Amino acid sequence: MGFSNATFQSEKETGDRNYAIGYYLKEKKCFPKGVDMMAALDLYFQLCSVEVTCESG
Repeated sequence: MGFSNATFQSEKETGDRNYAIGYYLKEKKCFPKGVDMMAALDLYFQLCSVEVTCESG
């Protein structure tokens, strides 16, 4: 298991649709009070950047 920082940075820089969805959900009050939407998006981008490999033997 690993983490791709290149993917993370790319997702943050090109994730316009994700930002738009986040702002839409924020406008509709879908985030609980006190939740930082940008922190939630940052976590999402991090989770998209996890790398997993598997081997069968």
